[in-house]
Amino acid sequence: MLRRHYSGKRGAKHLCPLLSAHLRLECTVGVRGSRGDEQAEEKQKVASGEAVSRLSRRESFLPALIALGSGALLLNKSLNEERAYEGLHQELFALLSASGSGAGEAGKDVRALKVLEIGVGQGVNVKYYPSGCEVVGLDPNLNQDAMSVAQSKAKARNIQWSALEGRAESLPFPDASFDAVVSTLVFCSVQDQARALTEVARVLRPGGKFLFVEHIWAGEKEHPVLHRVQGIMDPLQAFLVNGCHLVRHTDDLLLGETKGGDGRDREGVMLFDRVERLNYLEMDTQWPVSVQVAGVLVK
Repeated sequence: MLRRHYSGKRGAKHLCPLLSAHLRLECTVGVRGSRGDEQAEEKQKVASGEAVSRLSRRESFLPALIALGSGALLLNKSLNEERAYEGLHQELFALLSASGSGAGEAGKDVRALKVLEIGVGQGVNVKYYPSGCEVVGLDPNLNQDAMSVAQSKAKARNIQWSALEGRAESLPFPDASFDAVVSTLVFCSVQDQARALTEVARVLRPGGKFLFVEHIWAGEKEHPVLHRVQGIMDPLQAFLVNGCHLVRHTDDLLLGETKGGDGRDREGVMLFDRVERLNYLEMDTQWPVSVQVAGVLVK
């Protein structure tokens, strides 16, 4: 009995290490499985985070790319409009060369083209005048520094240049004094448009030309939003920009005083005999003076 009991104890002693090892193995396997799951989850979280991060970076780049593309398109449009505007000015001023100066006509002396520019401003049009002509600039607020620069540019192009203060409504020159009169973005600010146009025609010789580039009130049907905005902004524009008005139909005035001017003939004597050139311009980059009219009238 004692031996059996002893044998039993020895068996217990031998079985316990085996059982303990088995339990330790199961425990170790369980721990390793748990850690593996945690590591897998952690890797999934990291991968998910990286994906979200990449998506966030991609989304953050998208507005920048859109803004960059839009900016490039606007810049390209602006450059194209500027080139077209410059080209139109060159074409218009080229028409002044045949403004009744007597050049090339039998029995007449060849003399220099004589031009009056009203509202000469900073003298930016010097570059367009043909070489060898005489230009007289007129402005109610003459900038002497700007005129000195313009005179230097004119001298380099063999242009006789002079400037004086005065208003378009009362030109200080005799009748038929000039072969051409130039007005670019001026009739928006003259106090009396009709009187100024009468003065332009008075100082022009027969056959002389009036070159104009003027912004006008956008048509209500063609440009309803711009038309309304110009109407609202007009008082402020006139206050801030030397009396410049946005709501003037300068094209109606010019064509209304020209025979055959867009079919709007009227009874009585008109100031101009015909329209030599007429262009309507739409330039978004010059907002709010986006709609303009340009051309040449012949007396």
